[in-house]
Amino acid sequence: MQEQAQVNTKTLVSAFAASITRGAPAAAAVAALARRNRTSESVIWNRLFAAGAVNRRRISGAFVYWPAIDIVDQSSPRRVSVDSVRAAAWQELIGWALLSGFCTSDQITALRTDKDFFDFFGPFLARELGWKVQSGWSQRKVNDFLRPAIRNRAA
Repeated sequence: MQEQAQVNTKTLVSAFAASITRGAPAAAAVAALARRNRTSESVIWNRLFAAGAVNRRRISGAFVYWPAIDIVDQSSPRRVSVDSVRAAAWQELIGWALLSGFCTSDQITALRTDKDFFDFFGPFLARELGWKVQSGWSQRKVNDFLRPAIRNRAA
């Protein structure tokens, strides 16, 4: 039984690495592996972590995982992956702000420019990420954190 688990873990790591190399986001690769193996994503993440294929850190009570393999390459499939992950991250930021009660849908709809967006979400991110507010310094830090995503959107 232990040998079978070892083979399955090697197969999981292999399939995960192949998906990442083809440009799939790590979360999508794990979701596909979980469906294929009829288990939960957390089981797959834990097995990949135990095998050294991913790293993890606990942030706000939840584990966040990322590949331990080198995936930095500017190949065409990865560019699609970067854009889709960036879009998903922005979508999740909006969901996070709405569900936490920071704002309403109408307030977000009223934001017309990127500057309005950064100015509005800056205090939310500062509070949620634990950045200390020091006479505008935190707002600049938040904007520096957010702007590269907008600036690189055309890249």
